[in-house]
Amino acid sequence: MLIRGMKIWLLALCVGSAISAQAFDENQSPAAVLTDSTGQLRLEPFIDVLEDPGHTLTIDQISSPERAGSKAVTGSWKTALVGRPGVFVHGGDGVPNFGFAGSAFWLRMRLRNDSALEQWYLETAYSQLDHVDLYVSGSSGRFELALSAGDQVPLSSASAGVVRNIYPTFDLSIPRGTVTVYYLRIRTGGSAMMPAVIYKPAQFSIVTSQHAMMMWLYTGIMIAMLLYNLFLFISLKDRSYLYYSIYMVSLVFSYLTLDGMARLYLWPDSPFLANNSMVFVIWFAMITGLIFSESFLYLRAHSPKLRRIAFALIGYGIILLGLQPFLSYAVAVQFAVGSFPFFLALVFIMGIVSFRRGFRPARYFLLAWTAFILFTVMLALRAFGIVPENIFTANASMIGSAVEAMLLSFGLADRINVLSAERKTAEAEAARLRGELKEKQKMAVIGDMAASIVHDLKNPVAVIKGYMEMADDESVSREKRSQYLRTVDQVADQMLDMVQDLLEFSRGSIALEKKSVQVAEYLERVRLAIQPNFEAKGIRFSVGSELTGSIELDPDRFLRAILNIAGNAADALPAGGQFEIKIREHRQGKDRRIILELADNGPGIPESIRAKLFDPFVTYGKSQGTGLGMAITKNLVEAHGGSIAFTTATGLGTTFTIEVPG
Repeated sequence: MLIRGMKIWLLALCVGSAISAQAFDENQSPAAVLTDSTGQLRLEPFIDVLEDPGHTLTIDQISSPERAGSKAVTGSWKTALVGRPGVFVHGGDGVPNFGFAGSAFWLRMRLRNDSALEQWYLETAYSQLDHVDLYVSGSSGRFELALSAGDQVPLSSASAGVVRNIYPTFDLSIPRGTVTVYYLRIRTGGSAMMPAVIYKPAQFSIVTSQHAMMMWLYTGIMIAMLLYNLFLFISLKDRSYLYYSIYMVSLVFSYLTLDGMARLYLWPDSPFLANNSMVFVIWFAMITGLIFSESFLYLRAHSPKLRRIAFALIGYGIILLGLQPFLSYAVAVQFAVGSFPFFLALVFIMGIVSFRRGFRPARYFLLAWTAFILFTVMLALRAFGIVPENIFTANASMIGSAVEAMLLSFGLADRINVLSAERKTAEAEAARLRGELKEKQKMAVIGDMAASIVHDLKNPVAVIKGYMEMADDESVSREKRSQYLRTVDQVADQMLDMVQDLLEFSRGSIALEKKSVQVAEYLERVRLAIQPNFEAKGIRFSVGSELTGSIELDPDRFLRAILNIAGNAADALPAGGQFEIKIREHRQGKDRRIILELADNGPGIPESIRAKLFDPFVTYGKSQGTGLGMAITKNLVEAHGGSIAFTTATGLGTTFTIEVPG
């Protein structure tokens, strides 16, 4: 009884299919014939397509005798359906592609199985279709929903007859020697592109394995390039390598998402990610591509105007990404896809402008984007059946992006060479300019020194000349003549001091003649050198020491440093002022330091010259002097391996601290 019942069911199924097949009139698409030699067969020439703008038609209405026929058309499928809602048409060119129509579409196909094989796989080879419902004829002769697939159907909840694949794919059982009718209802918020292919299971395994191999090979190449360029970024600190690496990530995720691999392996049960990831990866690729292009082409220098336009498009993309949760998928993806031509145009214009400005790496940039576009065009030509179907045309966009990535990598390498050459040229030019500037500065210093010498020696020479003339006057008394001669002697000493300053400064490097000197004897020498000047001005001074024994220094040069500080103090202090010299030592382990403090209670160093006190030609409130005294003092102290510093406050005096090795 069971066997008899199964025979009756199979007979009814065959009769139902035959009746359904006979219901078509002569004006219909031909049946697709499956033979033993058929490995895979594209079904576009064998399908009828109907548009349901209101999503209201049921399978009973679609499969009713009134719609058994179909209208033969020429040209594109999209044009063929204009003005024909609810009517089946056949004969359109290439793959049915209706763009962002928003309608539901019904595909009808007749499959005649003349092979010995009953199991076949029906694939709608576009991963972004939301819902693909398969209807087959039931035992009653009516068509019923058998299987549902699409990126809005979680793979874990799909029926057993839905093949786990990147595209919506169904496992069909087609009885031998029969003509079977199938209906597909397709609804999607994105582009309604509906390529249909039927496979033998063995051929399906080969094709999917080849595709997976190509995808993983592509992903491996891109990851290798990503890691390599990240390493270069870490080594060279050139941000273009970082931007390139981020752009590579966006390309990989773009193709994993567009191809369906991301849904299959990363979020098989998330309709939300399956839908929204598409918009995200498109904008992510455009934004990162523009950021990389701007940096790679060095638009800051080559075209600031294009740089502003690029950043405006980047900002536009970021805004739309932020608005994505508030927009429907159809609107969001249309904004993204609609912006892509502007992105490509801008990138090409940026490359052309940079190339015309003489930036050599821009040629790799233009070649890379040209390759990307050509391979994308090849993919479109494949979809329209103009170029043959093979592993290369089927993966043209993937190959194009890999070629683009490699050419951009070559461009980055060339960019480094170009920038390195430009940097060397710039460094050589900078060195030349520094040399010229140094020579000019030397001449300026010499000019300043000459002017200072002329100015500073002019006054004492005039004084000497005047007093000598007065001393030569016979009417002048002996006492007056002696006074004039003493004045001449003092002015001559001042001139000698000035000449000594100039000699010290002109030497540059100071050759010391260090010797061991007794502290007490040396301080007495200092006191005798200072005393006449201070006593003549009524300035109190003292010299004291907390240490005895000897110290190592160049006594003449070090005395010169002390006299320069003391001379400045004598000029600044009023009568009754006080100047004090103290010497002590500081020991830390075996290290011995001699510390000399020279303090006065004068008005303090003006704030305007404190920061540059030790610079050459700095003076304040003095009618005479070269302005070299403190610069020479610092050089002398440092030549001894020591340091000099000062503390000062307006109205509270100044203290210089000299520290040298003991």
